[in-house]
Amino acid sequence: MDFDQQAQAKELAAAFEATLAQVDSAHVFPEMRRAALCQAKCCDTCPNREALQACYQGCTRRADAMQAAVSRQLSGFQERLSRCLMRCQDQARDSLPPAPNERQVEKATAAAAACAGACGAEYKKKLPKLKAEIEAQIKGL
Repeated sequence: MDFDQQAQAKELAAAFEATLAQVDSAHVFPEMRRAALCQAKCCDTCPNREALQACYQGCTRRADAMQAAVSRQLSGFQERLSRCLMRCQDQARDSLPPAPNERQVEKATAAAAACAGACGAEYKKKLPKLKAEIEAQIKGL
């Protein structure tokens, strides 16, 4: 991986993390705070351990569902990106003859790198849609 590819990979990772941080701060963390405050109230109102446990679970149900929804969306996004990158590797491998020379290998490697860069650029552009999909799923909970 040359410098440009490393820079592109870091740029995609940073954009992905920024998207996740926006979702967390706008939706997930406030819900986790609400759940924690609700659990604190359970300690004041529940007469026994069983009631306390049930109260705790009720408090965290939405936060747990929210985190699961976010995880599913992120996992799907990462799987699609991985498939794009694997397709690049497959195309490069398929372009090689049975006994490639060094020049052919270098050409296939360069083509795979260019394809991977295109995957990164394509999926970086998809981050706003990913965020919107996560937010829509969260609102539906």
